[in-house]
Amino acid sequence: MALPSRVESFFSQLNQLNTGAEQIAYVLEHKPSEHEWIDYKQCWMKNATEFDRDKIQEAWSEYLSAFANTEGGLLIVGIRTTSRDTPGEVVPVQSLSELQAILTKQIHVANDPPVQGVRYLPIETAGPDKGVLVCYVPLSPHRPHRREFPGSAKTYVMRAGESCKVIPHSMLKQMFYPFTKVDLDLIQNTVMRVKSDASVEFSMILVLQNKGTATAHEILVVLESNAPVNLVNSHSESGFRLDAVVHAQLAMLQGKAHAYLSRPLHPEAEIEFSVKNKRLETQGLQFQSIDGRSGVRPNLRYGFNLKFHLFAQNAKRKTIVFNYEEEAINDWFCMDRTTIDYVPKKTVVEDE
Repeated sequence: MALPSRVESFFSQLNQLNTGAEQIAYVLEHKPSEHEWIDYKQCWMKNATEFDRDKIQEAWSEYLSAFANTEGGLLIVGIRTTSRDTPGEVVPVQSLSELQAILTKQIHVANDPPVQGVRYLPIETAGPDKGVLVCYVPLSPHRPHRREFPGSAKTYVMRAGESCKVIPHSMLKQMFYPFTKVDLDLIQNTVMRVKSDASVEFSMILVLQNKGTATAHEILVVLESNAPVNLVNSHSESGFRLDAVVHAQLAMLQGKAHAYLSRPLHPEAEIEFSVKNKRLETQGLQFQSIDGRSGVRPNLRYGFNLKFHLFAQNAKRKTIVFNYEEEAINDWFCMDRTTIDYVPKKTVVEDE
């Protein structure tokens, strides 16, 4: 679950206080100055009793766009700021309910697309229906939002410091066309088990991950190896469809096996499969240990590598090679181990 933003936290704290006096005291005590997520305004009036609806609607359209396009924000109407842009004197709105009605009515026409999730907190400080109106505008998942007030430029705006500014073209382009990318990777865990006849069983558990920001479609894994190994579907529900003919006859078909993922792999998702060989080609070497024990231990005749080509419909091909070095593995065998957790050298190459 995502943590609440500082805008949402401040608004939530205000809501939890019981009286208007406590709420205003909280604002004046914390004195957050005007910046990206908060702004103070006196109410827009034609005279002492009549709202200036045109100015209200024009300002509301701008603040909705700016806050929703940036990180969300609070527009607090009914407070005059000091020379340092901190909250100063309360100048009560004469009708909180009427002002809120004007703002609410404008929500669906003030911006394109309309900003959703706006909330209000009327704080009575000078009698019934008189005081300060706090307007909470959340960061919008549907940004960017364009201001739509008739007679003014239909521009996209953002908060920059304590002001609303037109969004630069380069930033606006990124908001309309966010950069997304599939980034497939393989994480491995290799275990070699020495059997009683000094043969070696090879097992490699692989986790295919999508570390990118876009969903990968039509994934194909092609394995090349200079050692006879089998691709194995670790879990039947994983969605991998293996080419049974190829992987069963891997050693006779140019060392290639294929695995096709029948479902999309979303960002941060992963799926598991295996590569196995029940009997690596080794030769038995006689040994005698310091404590007088004797026997036969395996000795790998040659090193080998597993080369995985990762394809996706919407991604460049990536090749990941795991290299198993003969000398390093045999050093482990010399330690008279029955189970070896080996970490192969990993190389990654991505097509240009």
